[in-house]
Amino acid sequence: MLVVSYGNRAVDDTFLEMADVLAEGGFVPVALGSFVAHHSLMTNVAAGRPDADDLAAVRALAAQVVEKLAHVDGAEAARVAAVPGNRPYRAFGGVAFKPEVNAGACTACGLCARACPTGAITIADAAATDAGLCVSCFRCVAVCPEGARSIGGGAELQAARDAFAQRCAARQESWFSL
Repeated sequence: MLVVSYGNRAVDDTFLEMADVLAEGGFVPVALGSFVAHHSLMTNVAAGRPDADDLAAVRALAAQVVEKLAHVDGAEAARVAAVPGNRPYRAFGGVAFKPEVNAGACTACGLCARACPTGAITIADAAATDAGLCVSCFRCVAVCPEGARSIGGGAELQAARDAFAQRCAARQESWFSL
């Protein structure tokens, strides 16, 4: 089952790319689920998500997958009919905003380095971020107990957040496919 959380915008080619990676490993996608989650950069969008209704939708999808698999002979017979996305995958152009560090507030606890999925922060130099490796997930900001990391951008970030919120105003729903 492929599950994506997204910041209330779109999942683009994520499902297709995930399905391709799984197929390379010999796995078969039997369901797709896209669920709204609080956006890590555009923090004014989808606040409080996933909520109880979202989590109930995840549980409902999981139950439907179990039921689907109980009535087929093998995963191939349960393969999801269509996986959305395009080849070649949409190019990721990066994110203009990167985490900023107040080195004076950093206690070098290393939580940010351990939370960083790309290794852009090292325990040896927790007050620095390798911008080339950073994917702007802002986990480091979320886990910093001292508030030494923040999302930089000032007025430019606020303008981007406002525009993003307007584009997302109508998109509030999770969806799934079996």
